[in-house]
Amino acid sequence: MDVICKHEHCKAKHFKDEKVSNKGLSFNDCCGHGCVQLDTFPDFPPELSRLFQGEHIKSPTFFENIRSYNSSLSFGSFNANLVNFQTRRPGPYCFKIQGQIYYQMNTALYPSDGENLSYGQLFIMDQNEALNYRMQQNNVIDYQLMIVLDSIIRDNNIYAKSYAMMNEEIQLQQLISDIHGDSAQPELQLLFSLMPGQDSRRYNFQRVNEVAAIFSTTADGEIPESYVTIRNKNTKSLQIVSSLDPNIESWIYPLFYPYGSQGWHQDMERTNTQRRARLTRLDYTKYRIAIRDNEFNPIIRGRRLYQQWVVDSYVKIERERIQ
Repeated sequence: MDVICKHEHCKAKHFKDEKVSNKGLSFNDCCGHGCVQLDTFPDFPPELSRLFQGEHIKSPTFFENIRSYNSSLSFGSFNANLVNFQTRRPGPYCFKIQGQIYYQMNTALYPSDGENLSYGQLFIMDQNEALNYRMQQNNVIDYQLMIVLDSIIRDNNIYAKSYAMMNEEIQLQQLISDIHGDSAQPELQLLFSLMPGQDSRRYNFQRVNEVAAIFSTTADGEIPESYVTIRNKNTKSLQIVSSLDPNIESWIYPLFYPYGSQGWHQDMERTNTQRRARLTRLDYTKYRIAIRDNEFNPIIRGRRLYQQWVVDSYVKIERERIQ
């Protein structure tokens, strides 16, 4: 792969037989002949970067069970009918599904009686307790490595910090209620992804950060609409989340997006075009899986998790074309 895309922002590597007629060193399957330009991945937390580059003592077990580690740290569930080849034929690992993929978020902040905490609920509790729950739910993960990965997500991920912010606000409201002798506490909602046209300045939010806002249902004024709302209740309620939600990739793939930065979303546009043109999910996916020197790309280093991401991406591409 020694043929380099001529566009300065791309520089993706290609085989010579991938050349497009009459296009010289400009390619469709990386940057769409210069029309697709994405930000590079941010500087990764050093320990996570070393794990992906195979330089960490725990890299072998990390890669062997990377889908399990990712799932243990995700904020929503990835659901698909997986095809298991292990009992049918020898050969390398292959990720294959039948039917559709869908995603769910638990909109309750606490588990129902008799149920273990899961997903975002684990980020409102003490790290050691959360680790014990994760080990109970998945016996193939390494305890010491799980400590490292959990710390990375808690310290860096904006969604983990949002759950922690919600927990702190609940404790504050409890303290205020105790001081005033008031047994009635406001129900709090953690809002992700306000719907278009929602002006956050109109609402009486208790606390906000870059991606979330805490809203009290007893506050004066209108109730803001959001795509996903987490409530401080313990009645299990699973909500199917649209694949078009701009947060879906960072919720499902925290190891690829440890800071909670967004993946593809509908408002992305192509560049260097005479008229405005939408950047499709296929454009985004092709750009992300192109190989470039001097660029750290966790997705193409993700092995089995990379396979899942590619299959997941293409299913979403097909579904959105149909829709």
